[in-house]
Amino acid sequence: MFKIYNKDALTRNERFQNACVVGILTTLGLTIAYGILSNVLFLELQILYMAIGYLIGMSIQKAGRGVQVRFSVLGAICAFVCFFVGDIISIFGFSALFTPSMYGIVLRSVISMWLGGMDFSTLLSLAFRVIGIYFAYVYARIV
Repeated sequence: MFKIYNKDALTRNERFQNACVVGILTTLGLTIAYGILSNVLFLELQILYMAIGYLIGMSIQKAGRGVQVRFSVLGAICAFVCFFVGDIISIFGFSALFTPSMYGIVLRSVISMWLGGMDFSTLLSLAFRVIGIYFAYVYARIV
């Protein structure tokens, strides 16, 4: 029998909601893994930023199957949050996330780590973070 209308198909908003849920869960998992790995190894693995951005983008793409720009923006925001919170976990541990009195110190420390000094190593680290965010932006939607 020929089916004219697929009533089981998801709408654009439902696909975006699925992408949001999967993107947030993926970001949460990768943030915890990245923070713990950076804290334990005492290293910054620059290539890891690109891999994280790619994984976040692909999970959003597979869950949402969307072509709108909002999927890409979701991927970029998730990647930024992953890098930011992952650096907080790496430097201060999980306790900094649940101590409101430390938020000012934490924010200044992470921003100074990202932008402070402006030597070659800092610029390279910032460039890899930006590339990771770009990967999440590009791979989060079907183009």
